[in-house]
Amino acid sequence: MAINPMRIMLILPSELITEDISKSYEQYGRMQVAQNKNRFRGVINLPPLGLMYLAAPLAEAGHKVMILDAPTLQLTNGEICQEALAFKPDIIGISFYSMFIRVVHQLTGLLKRNLNVPIILGGPHPTVMPEKVFEEFSDVDFLFRGLGEFSIQHFVEMLQGQTKVEDVLGLAYRENDLIRMNPQADLPENEDDIPLPYRAPLCEIYDHHLYFNIMSNRKNMDVLLTSRNCLFRCNFCFQHGTYFEHSPNRVLKEIREMVNRGINAIEIMDDSFTLNRKRFDAIIDQIISNRSQA
Repeated sequence: MAINPMRIMLILPSELITEDISKSYEQYGRMQVAQNKNRFRGVINLPPLGLMYLAAPLAEAGHKVMILDAPTLQLTNGEICQEALAFKPDIIGISFYSMFIRVVHQLTGLLKRNLNVPIILGGPHPTVMPEKVFEEFSDVDFLFRGLGEFSIQHFVEMLQGQTKVEDVLGLAYRENDLIRMNPQADLPENEDDIPLPYRAPLCEIYDHHLYFNIMSNRKNMDVLLTSRNCLFRCNFCFQHGTYFEHSPNRVLKEIREMVNRGINAIEIMDDSFTLNRKRFDAIIDQIISNRSQA
């Protein structure tokens, strides 16, 4: 357990680039979207799996973790800031793709002005363009390149003075006028050692059935990742790295955990789920043979 538990807020930003606070938010709070029967649902809305993986080792170490899925909750940057002020985090982490640059630029400035706590960025855009991010985001203190879930607890220990900044794998940071980038973390030798995604901070959203895919008419939707990275090296993709697979037993364990929570529709998020036909067949066989227990 952590010596000094911290309050850590992980944010997936929305596309609403405004500091305004809506009347709906003032009336209903962050679950405003669940109260609006005429809300726009679109065709697909899935949980932020990367943030749930990031939260797992933090929760296991005893830290208080909040995951704010702003796109699902349709929160503006101003409303995200209100949530942060209410939660009072010691650290704020934001994961984003390149199309959210303008939104995150505004959000980091707003959060820094109102809370003045360390802000760390991660996800695809900071991974592939770390120097550019530091150049454009003056309110950002750190960023993670690659797989942050294997170093996030060491990062927290570094902030608490228990380890050195240069020992936190994947971390990039400013040192005087220079940008320092530590070597990226790699997957463990046994990928089954990776903790299951920590879904508890999103229980309100699951309970209101706000995750969905129009390809399924079932209400209780979740996502599953059975492997990491991809064997191919496409120039347009950031998923480069050693390809690893969970064992069929580990996959079944996670599926059973979902089913026990009432999940009845699962979307597999792998880039190459059927690449290993033997493993694919083993997973399907396990699901079929264990469906009565699940």
